[in-house]
Amino acid sequence: MEELPLSKVVENTIQEYFEGHSWTVQKLDNPSRKEKEKASDYLLTGKGHKVLVEVKTIQSDRANIPWGSPREHLEHRRQQFREEIEAFVNDNPEERVKVTADEWEFMHGEDAEVRKKFLKRRSTLSGFNRFKKTIEDHFSQPELRKYPVRIRLDSDDLYQPCPQQAEEFLKWLTKETIDIINGKPGNTWTTQSIADEITYYSNSYEFREKTHRRGRLQISVEKLPSNCELEINIHSYGTINLDAITRNIQKGVAQLQSSAEFIGDLEIPRTVIIHLPSGIYFESWQQLHEHISWLFEQFPNVSAIVVMEWKMENDQMAPDFVVYHNENLKSAKPLPKEIFDHNHSTHIEVQ
Repeated sequence: MEELPLSKVVENTIQEYFEGHSWTVQKLDNPSRKEKEKASDYLLTGKGHKVLVEVKTIQSDRANIPWGSPREHLEHRRQQFREEIEAFVNDNPEERVKVTADEWEFMHGEDAEVRKKFLKRRSTLSGFNRFKKTIEDHFSQPELRKYPVRIRLDSDDLYQPCPQQAEEFLKWLTKETIDIINGKPGNTWTTQSIADEITYYSNSYEFREKTHRRGRLQISVEKLPSNCELEINIHSYGTINLDAITRNIQKGVAQLQSSAEFIGDLEIPRTVIIHLPSGIYFESWQQLHEHISWLFEQFPNVSAIVVMEWKMENDQMAPDFVVYHNENLKSAKPLPKEIFDHNHSTHIEVQ
């Protein structure tokens, strides 16, 4: 049986949730409707209410830069760093501030030179995943699969190298891994033994343009028993991709407005439900909260923005919702709170 795309799984989960909570769910974006892509997903009816719902799965939900252009974000980081140093000086007048040469240049260097050295091009999860597939395809070759080793790669900057950089990296990693298997690790590797049975080899690899580092991978290699095959595990992090969220919300708002006009009720409550497949790390929730507050200013007719996550319930995965209510609606009605009334919904009013 063909596996459903994640976006369809999320839509089906949302529909089943509403139907299981006594709402009548009418699908609006059906193929029979002209200009199908302009319709929102569902019209909910029940409990004395009608509500429009649009569901968005944000596939590229991580990035190395959360918002804006790389230059804009660089200038924001520089100003933030200056303010942090200034606050430290004011709070600790007797202490001498120590900064590295790079930190001093970052704060006070000529703009052109700072951009040349510190500016990062924007990298997103979707771009990194193409590089990830290149790595996986390379190590799936039969002549490499035979090696009993586990390789782990970690990326925080989601850097996607050009084809030549990727080829050079794979050639280097293949050779280094075979040397480790043969008991001849290069001198750049750090070793760590656990219980005298398992040895981990750690390293990092930098992608550079001229003299400047543009991306880095953390690498660990573990030798396995001789009857095992090669394993490759690739992990990516970054930060929350606020630009991708904005694009999806913008499209969802247009679809909700189109459906409101189609059914002839411009005051109908409406919500966009978003799902971030990579999850939301603790430090990202504050960023997301502030961003949703800004989104409500841009789109004053969105009754609520809802974040759907997964949780374990009775040994099964079930949806969990964080519901942000827009307290400054322009003309649409508020979202009734009983839409998400089960024990694991969190409601937040945004002024």
